[in-house]
Amino acid sequence: MQLSKNKKYQYLFFFLLSIFVILNGGNSNLLIQFNFVFISLFFLYCLNDKNYKLHLTKFYYENEKNLILYIIFLIYIIFQLIPFPINFLKLLNNEKFFILTNLNSNYQFSSISLSPSDTFFQILNYISLLLVFLVFKMIFYTKRHRDRFNIFM
Repeated sequence: MQLSKNKKYQYLFFFLLSIFVILNGGNSNLLIQFNFVFISLFFLYCLNDKNYKLHLTKFYYENEKNLILYIIFLIYIIFQLIPFPINFLKLLNNEKFFILTNLNSNYQFSSISLSPSDTFFQILNYISLLLVFLVFKMIFYTKRHRDRFNIFM
């Protein structure tokens, strides 16, 4: 039995999606990084194919507003990681300011997020989810392909 190129991509996507679900079950920061690396490499691998690139551009133009809103959401989360002066932090996050002042620490700058490292890994998670969705739209472009995905699920 000969597998078409698209089926090979789809089966590789099914494998990666299975790994994605298994590794993200523990929600470990290391496993989140592995998921991000795997799906990013597969996304770049799919972009090598000109047909998939065309599917992606078509999807982008059809859903430009939604993708821009998602990117704004990612920028908002990245904004939470930027270190601000403590006095400015009083306006943005009262709780964090209260905690830092009660610790009697000599912090001059701090981010809005209470846990910046976890926020960073959640950004990786959100980017990974976006890449999974974009890869899905690239390689499952007909009803027959989507039915194959539904059977897998």
